[in-house]
Amino acid sequence: MSVHAGLKVDNTSRRDANNPTQRRRAKLVEKLEEQLQGAEALISGMSFQTTKRITRTGANGELERVTVPKRFCAWFWHDISGVWFLEVRYGARALKLDKSGATSIVVGEQENLVDIIGTVIEAVRAGELDALIEEAAGTRVGLKRTKSRSSASA
Repeated sequence: MSVHAGLKVDNTSRRDANNPTQRRRAKLVEKLEEQLQGAEALISGMSFQTTKRITRTGANGELERVTVPKRFCAWFWHDISGVWFLEVRYGARALKLDKSGATSIVVGEQENLVDIIGTVIEAVRAGELDALIEEAAGTRVGLKRTKSRSSASA
């Protein structure tokens, strides 16, 4: 028996694994899971702190990787009457969830927040928000337009 006969093979390429739609879904699900953890902490009355890994110069002048606290910006809030809302964001943009341009989901009671975020995560994984994510990813905020090459050479 050869070594090759014991290997499991598949017809998948690296290009298939690097699908931009799948990457965008994964990025949004990761952020929604962070929001879910923040909502669970809010409901249970605990504090919530996220962390990130950065590289900085240490005391001896060498680069070192350290974990530092990251600012958590909640996508959920309540109005003066106590009704809770959730805004799903991709980057700096809130997703327009319907044709009227509405960006907020009415959650109602604070206890419903975890269930609503879970529902949104399922919708993202199922691909129901792909068009909205593509629209938000296609419009980037704060970029300056540069002169085109044809006008620069003229």
